[in-house]
Amino acid sequence: MLQEEENKSPGTGRKVMGVELQNGEIIKAKRVISNADPAATYKMVGHQNLSAKLLKKLEATRYSVTSLMFFISVDMDVREAGIDSGNIWFMPDKDLDAIYEGSTRVSILETDEFDSLFISCSSLKDPLSFNGRHHTLEVVTFIDYDAFKALYTNPDETSERYQQIKERLSEKLMNTFKRILPAVHKNIVHVEVGTPITNEYYINTTKEMFMVQKKGLCKPALSLTKPKPKLRTFICVAPVL
Repeated sequence: MLQEEENKSPGTGRKVMGVELQNGEIIKAKRVISNADPAATYKMVGHQNLSAKLLKKLEATRYSVTSLMFFISVDMDVREAGIDSGNIWFMPDKDLDAIYEGSTRVSILETDEFDSLFISCSSLKDPLSFNGRHHTLEVVTFIDYDAFKALYTNPDETSERYQQIKERLSEKLMNTFKRILPAVHKNIVHVEVGTPITNEYYINTTKEMFMVQKKGLCKPALSLTKPKPKLRTFICVAPVL
């Protein structure tokens, strides 16, 4: 249940014996498997129960960018606009590093369009989900977590401010679609915006990251954790492993 997420993993010594929910209920188990990201997982376990080596890895980890997600309903056959069941990247003719730097330095509310978008059509990927009229698009663009959180300056205005931000982001998306997919733009009937706050509420990822580790030439592969247990009867099998 959403309001009864795992609070911590009770154990004796180096052995995990179950999970304790936020309401205080304890569920015992012979083995505990976590699908949360490593940072969130080991926070529940308790850093006092971790080895010095693992703590050092956790403290040194730099997290990847987060994302905005748009869920769009379109009243048309999107195949007429060149969209199929594959994944589509719309990107400017720029250096990739320049695109990334721009996402971390410029406020997402300043510009009128998004530089890059990842677009997929879920109703073509899964024809059974198609209702016979409205196709569903999922659109993703990457943003910097700290830049997004910096938009909140007054906690008392968070709710109203959040709605204003989502409206502005929807406007930017519509401006971008008007340029790159004008036929689709004219037939959009509904847009729902998912932000890092959405990820925080539903899946509680660390810094609402898209992947776990920030990649670079010196760290091309994931190395934070391995699926073998650090504690007896406990395994972290996050999808980023």
